[in-house]
Order: sequence, then structure tokens, then C-alpha cells
Amino acid sequence: MGIKTFRFLIVLFFVFMGNLSAQNSVKKIGDILSNHGFENIRIKAENSSLFISYENRLYRFEATALKNATKLIEEALQDYKEIYFIILNRNIPLSLFVYNVDERRFVDYIFDVDEYWNKVKDIEPINSSNLKFDLVVKPDFKGEFGDYSNPVQAQLNLLPEINTNIFSGLSMSVETIVPLYNEFSVLEDSVRQGIISLSQFIRLPNSVFLLGSVGYFTNNRYGVDFEGKKYYNNGNFSLGLNFGYTGFAQLMFGKVFYSEPYLVTGNINTEYRVPEYDLTLGITAGKFIYKDMSLRFDVNRQFGEIEIGFFAIYSEGGNYNGGFNFVIPLFPSKHLKPNIVRIKTSDNYRWEYRVRGLIPGQRGRSYKTGNSINSLLEKTNPSFIKNYFINYIN
Repeated sequence: MGIKTFRFLIVLFFVFMGNLSAQNSVKKIGDILSNHGFENIRIKAENSSLFISYENRLYRFEATALKNATKLIEEALQDYKEIYFIILNRNIPLSLFVYNVDERRFVDYIFDVDEYWNKVKDIEPINSSNLKFDLVVKPDFKGEFGDYSNPVQAQLNLLPEINTNIFSGLSMSVETIVPLYNEFSVLEDSVRQGIISLSQFIRLPNSVFLLGSVGYFTNNRYGVDFEGKKYYNNGNFSLGLNFGYTGFAQLMFGKVFYSEPYLVTGNINTEYRVPEYDLTLGITAGKFIYKDMSLRFDVNRQFGEIEIGFFAIYSEGGNYNGGFNFVIPLFPSKHLKPNIVRIKTSDNYRWEYRVRGLIPGQRGRSYKTGNSINSLLEKTNPSFIKNYFINYIN
């Protein structure tokens, strides 16, 4: 055997051992994340970089999930310099976060994930989230104040919901309304159907998101709804549109009363996020469910998992309204591992109050489909995650 041949065999041996070591570390990391409860895991090693995509349905808060996923696999990262974490929702990529192994900190926060997602998207996912059913229990409160004859009116409901992901981006949810206390219409005293929806979530190149829903929505509406958003400036500015075609439906006295679809609603919207303050400014203009043409202004501020907002509505004819909303996290912060069937609480509770009720309070109102692009993306905004790590963790 010649010296050149011998050298070639030595090089080939070390290349083989290096590849074997990389494969072992990839498998080890996949097993750690999967056994912990993360889903839709895809991993690819490329030189000194490691690309990991995962979906979190375990922790209430995405920033907590990202921090804990990093800690779980830290001991298996000795062969790599940088880790690229791609966060998924419904198996759709949302944002990317770059972790420097030597410095043990995140060094970059990226919204446009196309280049990185292309590296792993064709890999068969570990621990798929498809066809796993969650029974989600969440509270619902409705209140009105200021009526002279009845100054305080309240309603408290429990909303058990069954939901599942069918395949990438496609989810189904069925909700039931169980009244606990009611001072409003007697029609709301009975157990009745809540939102029933089938929705498809899609991410297109260049940070374009689409969301389509069909089913029975709030405000006694049924039909189809479509939403689209284009994001700029690393996810801090967006332009969007919404379109709906619905009819009336309501269950009363054991019978279903409904109309043919007749109502076309739609709006255009824009949002700008001030990254330094986790402050979002939004404007929405269009036709709403009571056929009014209205303009809505929103100001929202996030404080970690808590969100507080104020809004003002101006409608044709000089009508106006306003109010506030908030989002608070619900117990617990970590759920049971996703399984074929799992019982859990909702991650958070969202409530909105309008100063003017009755007819003026209905202007500028939209039905809810149980899905929105904002609700799917807002807690993974790169600047929000960065601020959270700096202000709450580091």
C-alpha cells in the first residue's frame, strides 16, 4: 500500500467518524426534545451549524419553550458553533432564533425564515402533532355597566373546546358554551354550540401569511372567512386584509334558525410595532357585521405574557365608541405532554370592554372565527422575544 493511499484512507476514516458523530448527536437531540414533549421536530447538521425546527404545545409561553429547549440540549451541542431554532405553529414556520454555543446566548432574531426553513422542511418530522386531540377548558365573561335600570349586568360561561391539527396548517375546533351565571337574554341560559371551525394556515415566501376559515363563528354567524397579511421590517410592520361571507344561525328552543349567506364584510388593516417598548399601533377600516363603515384605532402594549390595549371606533354618521382590552395568562405555565387525547386549560384569557353598549356598541364589531394570524404570530415576534430575554430572563 502506497503512502498516498494510506493518507486517503486515514482522511476517509476521520470523515466517516465525523459523519457518524454528527448523526449520533442529531439523533440524541431529536430524542431529548421529543421525549420532553416538543413536536414536529426536524434537525439538520451542516458543518458547525445545527438547524432545528420544533413546535411547542407544552409550555404556555413561546419564550419559555425556546429557553427550555436550549437548556435541554446544551450538553449535546459541543460539535456546533451556532444553533438555528425555527419555531413552528401548526407545522408552519414563524420565526427563527440564532443561538451562539460558545457565548451561551441568542445573538440574532429573524422573521424571514425562508432560507433556513428550506434546509429542513423536507425532513420527516419527529413526533408529529397531527391528529392529537386537546380538550381545552377556558373561561368566558361578558359584562355591561352603566344601564340606569340595571347598572351591572354579567355573564360567566365555561367553554370546553376540542381541537386537533389534521395536517400541516389545517386545524379543526369544536366549542361548547356552558352557562354558569347569566343576567342577559334568557336565550343564553342553555348549553349551546360555540365556535365550530375548520381553518387552513399557510406561509408563502417573503413573509406572506394566509388564513382561511369555514364554519360557525361568534355573533351567530356562519360562513367563510379569509385573512391575509404581509410583514416587513423583521415582522414589525404589516399590511393586511380580511374578507367574510356569512349568514345568520342560532339554536333556540331545540331548533336551528338560519338564513342563507347574505352578508359581505371586509377590511384593510395595518400595524406598526415599536420594538423598544413592545408597543403596537393599529388601524382597521372597512365594513363590519352590522353593515356599518367604521374606522378602528388600536394601541396595545405587551408586558411579558400580559397585554393591555385601548381602542377607539369612529363610524359613518358621526358615531363613535371606545374601550379597552387585556390578555392575561392562565394557570398552569406548563401543560401535560401532548398525546392522542389531552386535557388542558387555555394558555390565556382575552377580554374586551366597550364604553357604549346597545346599538352604538355594535358598530365596528367583527365576529370571531377562533383563529387569527395575529394570535398565531404575536408571541413569536423576534423583537418581542429579544426584549423578553433581555428584560425578564437575563
